[in-house]
Amino acid sequence: MTKTTITIKKRTAPLPLRVAGRAVYRLTSPWHQFLPLTDGKWRPNTDIVETPEALVIRMELAGVSRRDISIMVQSDHLVLSGKRKDALQEEACRFIQLEMSYHEFERIIALPAHTDQEHISAELEDGILLIKVPKTTTPDKTNIIKVKIK
Repeated sequence: MTKTTITIKKRTAPLPLRVAGRAVYRLTSPWHQFLPLTDGKWRPNTDIVETPEALVIRMELAGVSRRDISIMVQSDHLVLSGKRKDALQEEACRFIQLEMSYHEFERIIALPAHTDQEHISAELEDGILLIKVPKTTTPDKTNIIKVKIK
């Protein structure tokens, strides 16, 4: 059983503009019917559960190194991104069946208004990323936040 720590940072760039820009491009492009609904990124399975004390996020990240995971808080959104690297990069091999995704991933999760973004914790254990966002009675006013994964 392995536990690692990941740092979470808070960004100040406008996330809604990035998301809206992608949607507008898909709608206005003459090739929109051929564009995938996602941008080709892997979407790891994610559970989001609300308890009386916190918002709990669990994400399946088997085979993803802690160094390849980024967690940012931006505009009241939690932005989780990273990459699962292909362990079999031998040129001499012939693939028979490929079902695992070895791509970049990005998940954007809206945070409720009354969350304590200063005390977000994240832990990577046995391929499961567990993030806890504590609840608070006052809205967060800070700009830069780092969260360590244990």
